[in-house]
Amino acid sequence: MNHKLNLKIISILLFVAFIILSCQTSSNSDKDESVICSSQETSEYVLPYPVGTTYTCIQGYVGRTYHKGVFKYGLDFSMSIGSIVTCARSGRVIFVEESFSDKDYGIEKANLVVVLHTDNTYGRYVHLTKNGALVNLNQTIPICFINTKNHPYGLVTGESYTAEPY
Repeated sequence: MNHKLNLKIISILLFVAFIILSCQTSSNSDKDESVICSSQETSEYVLPYPVGTTYTCIQGYVGRTYHKGVFKYGLDFSMSIGSIVTCARSGRVIFVEESFSDKDYGIEKANLVVVLHTDNTYGRYVHLTKNGALVNLNQTIPICFINTKNHPYGLVTGESYTAEPY
């Protein structure tokens, strides 16, 4: 699997949001109810950045501010402008928006790439730089996160995750 197809980061807020829609998991704020990532060893997902790099998850599942409703399983990583963002799983690019200024704020003014995965889930790569997407509509690209430390309850806000070889 080639997960190396890159997207450039944009955000003036210095983070990238990665969201998989149509997931069936529970909040990691109540770890006693259920394990969110029970299938980590067999997951088709990898962290959305190059092997050997480490970024901090600044907002995990069911965030206090923005991760609600269909975005409740979104993940935000603190990344410098110009950082490389890679696809977390194979799929087809179904939407690209890259016309907003890096100074624009809010989800309604977000540069993003949306990837449709083979299991009908969607990966949204949000807060990318203006004209920074390196993919096109209908382009196919390679995606729990198999290439990092064990995280049976999902990625934890405030923890850093190294993308390990896979």
